[in-house]
Amino acid sequence: VDASGGPMDIVSSHASAVLFWRRFAGSRNVFPKARNPRAMETVYLPTLEVSAELEAFGLTPKTGCRLHLLFAGGALRSRRADVRSHVCSAPLPAGSLLRVSPHALVCSPELTFLQLAEHYSPAKLIMAGCELCGTYVLDAESAPGSARTLPERPALTSADALAAFAEDAVSLMGRRAAQAAAVHVFDGAASPMEAKLALLLCLPLRMGGRNLPRPVLNREIPLTPEARRLYPRQSCRADLYWPDVGLDLEYDGAYHEDGHTHSRNVARTAALEAQGIDVLTVAYPQVADARSFTLIAEGVAARLGRRLRIRRDDFVLREAKLRADLQLC
Repeated sequence: VDASGGPMDIVSSHASAVLFWRRFAGSRNVFPKARNPRAMETVYLPTLEVSAELEAFGLTPKTGCRLHLLFAGGALRSRRADVRSHVCSAPLPAGSLLRVSPHALVCSPELTFLQLAEHYSPAKLIMAGCELCGTYVLDAESAPGSARTLPERPALTSADALAAFAEDAVSLMGRRAAQAAAVHVFDGAASPMEAKLALLLCLPLRMGGRNLPRPVLNREIPLTPEARRLYPRQSCRADLYWPDVGLDLEYDGAYHEDGHTHSRNVARTAALEAQGIDVLTVAYPQVADARSFTLIAEGVAARLGRRLRIRRDDFVLREAKLRADLQLC
């Protein structure tokens, strides 16, 4: 119980917050912001009521998870084997915590991103940001950036919101790393592979990317009457789209599927090309193989009017590190 004698508020953080947002497939707007966000100021006592609420979100040992909690002071740390305690005595910015049940709070996607910055490499953190800002839902047991996805959801946050939160979090650890990573996060990825493809192409050379101009992910393109005769839709989305040059890079995750899917993709490509949009299609084997990907990057660069100039002696090692962080090796 808290100082007033009522049930305590549980603040799930770090890995538990990541797991919560992985398992949540709706809009974050259903959860109100805590008016006075602060870490737990009481010890953790798992009452039946509190445990039931946590179990409903899959955040208890019964669901195979160690509970990560955020405390306001080190003296409050839990000694339970099924709890990992984190301490944050600094003030939390507005919007840091969301109430997900009567006695349970969870760190917002923005605060979760900041917490990951303490433990993740830059590329892994950027990929986690793309997940939070994307419209895909990863399988709850997947590692960040894996290929297993569930139905789409509204994006939990945006790259701008991640950067703005880090700017305000002047007293929190991970702030600078989060600010540096947010610059490279993409909004709107509809799959992990779209995000990985964008990062491989656009991250700076020092991070193992190809330093190409950033595309817009999943831009909706209205189709002309002529294009609709080839592909009977009012519009279609472009996976990675460079509007200035009319280039659409499509990741074909269904390259091994049935003939109907292939025919639909061919019709879609024909419709876009009929209205002057250049379409390039790549599949996983081309992205996963570093040599094959170099040809893809060169083709994209040529259509963007750029030349790939790799002026780092250690670029191969840096690209290999990026691929490892993105789970592409």
